[in-house]
Amino acid sequence: GWREAALKLLPETPAPGSPVWLDYGVAQALRYNRSPKKALAYLSTRPASPTLDVLRAELLIGTGHAEDGLRVLAPISTQDSPEGFRAAWLLALADLERKNLTEARQRVTAQPRLAQSPTGVELLARVALAQGSKDEASRLYRQIASNSVEARTFLAHEAFAKKDWAAARRWTTELIALMPDQLQLRENLEEIRRASGTP
Repeated sequence: GWREAALKLLPETPAPGSPVWLDYGVAQALRYNRSPKKALAYLSTRPASPTLDVLRAELLIGTGHAEDGLRVLAPISTQDSPEGFRAAWLLALADLERKNLTEARQRVTAQPRLAQSPTGVELLARVALAQGSKDEASRLYRQIASNSVEARTFLAHEAFAKKDWAAARRWTTELIALMPDQLQLRENLEEIRRASGTP
């Protein structure tokens, strides 16, 4: 494909002073068409930048060097930039996975772009659920329901558990409109119809 064509056309030794977007693209092409290790080797020859450092961190995490990758992300995570957003998101996910719930919450709230985004609110809701605060999770998910499949899924399950059939039907119908190929959602809608006793 196009990635392979790019790799074949590029010189073996990259030119000094190449733009970050080019280095990023080459590293991604190497990642997918060769191996993450080849991409890491390429990045080791390029000047550091937040964009390339985030990619380097992802590659380190993906190749079993999670601690090294997370260390690279930490100083970037509070920057008010797309790279800061992604770094904080990855760190918060790692904290959630490790059950470091307080740290996960702090990662989100310390990154303005993440904290104000549906992605950040989803993370805060997951933290609330992990801490047993279902009411807080529900409140957070309701804030972003119009922009989040995760929120609608939670709210559909919550409505079903409370036997609020109208809400369960509404959330499930919205999910079907977004993901019509998910047959489980159609089964869920049928289950709601049976449980509510409505046609």
